[in-house]
Amino acid sequence: MFTSTVPPLGSPMAYFETTIATRADTSAAFRYLADFSNAASWDPSVPSAARLDEGPLEAGAEFRVDLGLGLGGRTVPIHYTLERADPDRLLVFRADEPWFRSLDTIELTPRSGGTEIRYDADLRLGGLSFLLDPLIHVGFQFTGERSADGLRRALDALPRTAEPANATPPGS
Repeated sequence: MFTSTVPPLGSPMAYFETTIATRADTSAAFRYLADFSNAASWDPSVPSAARLDEGPLEAGAEFRVDLGLGLGGRTVPIHYTLERADPDRLLVFRADEPWFRSLDTIELTPRSGGTEIRYDADLRLGGLSFLLDPLIHVGFQFTGERSADGLRRALDALPRTAEPANATPPGS
């Protein structure tokens, strides 16, 4: 299950926020989401993504995400940096390109039977490109819903760890 909210279409940016309930435990979900190269597995607008550095997945990790434009297979490479990583709780990814800025904030909350994930994506076009914001916003809502569904499915497919014996059953 997921829900999403968006600002009014008159907003000066493309924005998408969704909340996803997943069966994945919080630690597994955090590890999966911290590796932003996994976006190619769940976001249909990302045909490929790769980690650009090595070492622990922590603040400073860098990724290349190829964003599909839907124009004959054309893509645009976007450089993302993991700006903040609070284990099992919060991830913030930032992209600062000359024509485009993105801030993706992912909050994880443990819940009985899994994790609730709030994903907030804020995109801003630079220069005169901001005039395209209303069109980008509409397209972002469509791809955002598809991405949220793909993310939920990818997270639900992660191996589960054993539940603690005192866990509250879902719906209690």
